[in-house]
Amino acid sequence: MNIFDVNCNRTLIALNMSNDFILFQQFTDIEAAEDFAAELRNNNIEYHLVDHDNDINVKVYNYNTIQIPIGVNIRQQDFAKADEVLTRYYEAQINNIDRSYYLFFATDQELKVILNNPFDWGRLDYLLAAHILKERGIAVTHEAMQQAKEEKLKELTQKEPASEWVIAAGYTLAVLVPFIAIYFNKPGLGFILPVAPLMAGLSIYYNRKILPNGERFYVHPEKDRKHAKNIILLNLIITVLYLVYCFYQ
Repeated sequence: MNIFDVNCNRTLIALNMSNDFILFQQFTDIEAAEDFAAELRNNNIEYHLVDHDNDINVKVYNYNTIQIPIGVNIRQQDFAKADEVLTRYYEAQINNIDRSYYLFFATDQELKVILNNPFDWGRLDYLLAAHILKERGIAVTHEAMQQAKEEKLKELTQKEPASEWVIAAGYTLAVLVPFIAIYFNKPGLGFILPVAPLMAGLSIYYNRKILPNGERFYVHPEKDRKHAKNIILLNLIITVLYLVYCFYQ
């Protein structure tokens, strides 16, 4: 990895994380994060450990009381392989979990809720819920667990319509801003106010989500993204025309 390391007492900070690495898993315990990172190394999966609160790569040694979310970032094409590694990593720990852990007191229905919402729970809780149900004699198949994941992924990929009033306001402001600036004789407004419809258009057009499997998709439907593109282009064209108008005044 092309990482620059800086040693500072107990903290080792690594900078220059590549943008093609995206969040795969978070840990609150640095030792657990590094244990899992070792498993990734053993499986030839490149990774970055990231302090997502400070947006820098971080490793903290000899300081077990720190509570910061440590993310493990990997490349999207490694998600499937890393998912298998993560499952094996936690399955190896299940039999050593103290029986006082809260899930051992959960009802069958509560445990089934966890299995039906696999991306809302940590991997350990998810696998432990299946393990406890099996201990209680309730059938839990790999196929059923995979089906629940696929159904949740379909739900997560549902497009979200952009706000109609935001689209309408974007068109309106893109057209009216120069006239407002001219009417009030405030030339500066003609260059400041266009930022609002431009940002609205960019937000709708480029807004994306990252699925738990690492895939990225545009949040808003294509028709809304077309409106956003129109707002951006209209905004730029009218701003240029306003600039020409100001130049010749």
